[in-house]
Amino acid sequence: MYDRITWNFIRYIWRYRKTMRPTIQQLFAERRPDTTIITLTSRRQTARILHRLQGEYGVSSAPAASANQQ
Repeated sequence: MYDRITWNFIRYIWRYRKTMRPTIQQLFAERRPDTTIITLTSRRQTARILHRLQGEYGVSSAPAASANQQ
């Protein structure tokens, strides 16, 4: 895995907010009007939205049990 970490990769991560974020935000601005975009900026926000979605849609975060496991 560490052989994939190059200076170019580190530079990309380091400069993401300055170089790539405006491009991504522009793409979001051009989205279809019937599309909702949710931006999560913390693990807490992610946990909250997952909890909310699980309640709304009855989805469990646990993997489904196999039919062979009884």
